[in-house]
Amino acid sequence: MATNQVFQQSEKVRPILQPWLNSFPVASNFVTKGEVEQVGERDYRIPVKLQRAGRYGTMDKDGGGFGRGNAMAGDKLISSFFTTRMNFEMTQKQKDATAKKEIALVSVFNDALKDGMEHYALQEDFSFHTDGTAVMATPSAHAVVSGKSVYTMEANIGNQWVRRGQLPVIYATAYGSIRSTSLYVQSVDFPNKKVTMSGTVPGGAATDIFCFEGVSGLSAAPAWKKGLGYFINSSTSSTILGLSQSSEPEVVSNSINVNGVVSWQSGMALLDQIDSRRPESSSKLIGLANRAQRAQVMIQEIQLSRWDRAKKDNPIDVLPNIQMQSFPFCGVDVYIDPQMDRSKMIFWNPKTWGRARMTDLHWHETSGGQRFFPLYAADGGPAASEWFGLTMDEDWYCFDIGAQGMLYGLTLPTSY
Repeated sequence: MATNQVFQQSEKVRPILQPWLNSFPVASNFVTKGEVEQVGERDYRIPVKLQRAGRYGTMDKDGGGFGRGNAMAGDKLISSFFTTRMNFEMTQKQKDATAKKEIALVSVFNDALKDGMEHYALQEDFSFHTDGTAVMATPSAHAVVSGKSVYTMEANIGNQWVRRGQLPVIYATAYGSIRSTSLYVQSVDFPNKKVTMSGTVPGGAATDIFCFEGVSGLSAAPAWKKGLGYFINSSTSSTILGLSQSSEPEVVSNSINVNGVVSWQSGMALLDQIDSRRPESSSKLIGLANRAQRAQVMIQEIQLSRWDRAKKDNPIDVLPNIQMQSFPFCGVDVYIDPQMDRSKMIFWNPKTWGRARMTDLHWHETSGGQRFFPLYAADGGPAASEWFGLTMDEDWYCFDIGAQGMLYGLTLPTSY
């Protein structure tokens, strides 16, 4: 009876799973589904424009020839759809409590799904900020405290993409070996950028690397979804979806190494750099910046402010509205993005991005329609618990990398 009740609930929400996931206010949801050509079982292809149509010049009208013209030229970007999932479990006791609505105080399934969908969107947003690898955190120190590994993360991304309950794949230096896949994150200390694991990581060191759950392989960072850091960076020699930056500068993004405090001069220089390549796109840009760079901009704005106050005037708060979701910088509306690298500010055009999606978000189910699966105890007997999961196959892409850019090497204000 309880199983039927839960299945009916899952069927009721099935049609809205994808729109629900894309409704949360995270940066990745600026990007909408695009049209791509599927090639092969899991690959897709998108066109990229490299040259505009037409040849401009002069000619001799006294019997001279016009000369040839040319067409718009381009190439193709090829990548693969990427599978992600979000798994849940419910105990028999919790499930039985939802079988009769008149005695149920809380629908465990509905609450788990409501919380889990928001969590899924957040994890997807973490992925959107990566550089195409599965790296989620980079430690700078390691210690064992009360039998548990405590990692302190580097300053720029820190532990922003780490949450309680995650089971990260912890690699040793240079991905030479995997130290742990079974220890989970017990606690996250955000102000101090610390992560405490559920036990001692064998051989744990300050040079370890945290990666998202489920990846494998050695010697190099495991591949992951292709987000902001994959397309917008300072590289000039990488390969972007099959095209080499060394031979094709159109897949190189704009970037300026500030190597200091963010300034309006550096922002203007980046906008001019973008404008020189894509003048039609500069007016469509929006920005993304961590709270640290919002603070850095506001600190300078406060210093520039001049207040003429009479002796009898009450004190005023010179701090700009800290509750705002965005702030103006160099004429660009910059959204406050808590997942952004603290040392960067990005100017981008979401209209030049898309989602390549092979399957919408859906329940994992067998060919017979089973969605809820029994778990088993360590002795092989059945456990009083059931498993269910959500999954989808998609990735992000950018078809006009030259239309965006970033400021990097930005110093952080005190306490950030």
